[in-house]
Amino acid sequence: MKTIIYFLFLFMVLLNTSCSGVDQPYLGPVNTIHYEMEDSILSGDYHEFTLSIVGEYLPKDWNLNVLEVCSLKEIPNDSSTQIRIDWHTPEDYFCDGNSFGTDWISFEKQLTSTSPKLKISIKKNDSDMARGVYLEFYNYEDRRFNPNYGYIIIYQKPMPDMEPFTMKIRYKGIQYTTEAHLNINEEIEYSDSEFSRIMKEIDALADVEAVVLEDDIVDYFDMSDHRVSKAIRRLRETIDSSTRCDIRDDLCSTRDLDPYRFMVADAIGYFAMFDDTGWKDTKVCANLKDLYDVNDEEYMRNIGLNDKVSSLAVAYNGTNSEICSVLTVWEDSYYNNGDNDRTKHRISIIATKQNPKVSFSNLKKIKCINSSNSWNDRISSYSFAFGNYDHYLKDY
Repeated sequence: MKTIIYFLFLFMVLLNTSCSGVDQPYLGPVNTIHYEMEDSILSGDYHEFTLSIVGEYLPKDWNLNVLEVCSLKEIPNDSSTQIRIDWHTPEDYFCDGNSFGTDWISFEKQLTSTSPKLKISIKKNDSDMARGVYLEFYNYEDRRFNPNYGYIIIYQKPMPDMEPFTMKIRYKGIQYTTEAHLNINEEIEYSDSEFSRIMKEIDALADVEAVVLEDDIVDYFDMSDHRVSKAIRRLRETIDSSTRCDIRDDLCSTRDLDPYRFMVADAIGYFAMFDDTGWKDTKVCANLKDLYDVNDEEYMRNIGLNDKVSSLAVAYNGTNSEICSVLTVWEDSYYNNGDNDRTKHRISIIATKQNPKVSFSNLKKIKCINSSNSWNDRISSYSFAFGNYDHYLKDY
């Protein structure tokens, strides 16, 4: 995510302070001053960079007003709305002239002939928590003029899990397998060169559909193939009113951490998504008992799971082989703007009579098309319903 550090117009009392802080009230509008950086959400690795101020009314110097930090499990989706909520002054805060900071992040104000640059050094984050820093600064040389004011928010992710894992895909009837791992930027790197070549070929397709029909295997379909596009469309067509479907009685499970432990015996279809790997922690799930039922969410922030899902499962408990359970998830909210945003992607997880339980315990094993990253912590909307199963999908 490429962002510019957020800055705020305030109409409030400003504090004229040094590092120690002395209250000097000033009422009136302010001019914003800000530093620009490429990304305000950084990886867990070590970082060191120097920023320059951009914009109008650039000050020759500024004073530090506030420095606060936070530790959190998830980085907010919109960090500009999280200013100073659950933030605090760090116990290890230091200030020595133009240098200040904490044990894990330090700042050095570098005076120039125009306006001060800001050198930032961030240590490697070996914890399992994300962390953030909030820096507030201001300047005014004459009280008759409006002061300059700005703030910086920087988040650092924890180090990703870079343990190797196995990826499996199927394309045009051929299955490919490779060992893979995430690098420091959470991008997938493949061990097998042929697997990498096929993924580049799939990425280059004008229109591609990703479908999961078996545990831990992703099928990719070139939608320029007429029979494929027809079969994919049928997945999303309403079930005919004359269709009948009885319920089988051998799928439910109550074992701890089994992804199907919330499934009820009289449901035809079931799905569950979890915000941790291995089907753990916060969940959203549903049991559908009628072929025309639908469970969906256009923006997963509404249920506290936006960009947080790490594992999922789908089940079809019916006896009709022409019907299937379909969980489709989208990379962006509102179903990728009604599937009009072609830069974003979707993937469908399908359970059938032949394969009634389909699950992924870790979504980092699924690459998101046109991205170097996986589907882990990437889902923003979903829809779960029944569809018409075309056996050509499996025979493709």
